[in-house]
Amino acid sequence: CTTKDVYLAGWLKPGRLLLGVVNWGGAADAAVTVDLQKLGLPAACRAWDAEQPETALAVAAGGALTVPVNRHDFRLIIVEPDER
Repeated sequence: CTTKDVYLAGWLKPGRLLLGVVNWGGAADAAVTVDLQKLGLPAACRAWDAEQPETALAVAAGGALTVPVNRHDFRLIIVEPDER
């Protein structure tokens, strides 16, 4: 993550990633890049907020995604193969 004061933690299961995006600064749109290939995930993945499943996030080429995070808050993001 290249966004100032935003840190990441990840938990990997076969075919799925839970990504913790933690913001220690002001509200931000965190620019996150996930190395899908290194994690054993396909190039076509989808992502959403684990606490609000209706909130989908676009996973761009190369595993780039933008995660809005409030000041001093966190988001739990699930990344998995897009089998739709």
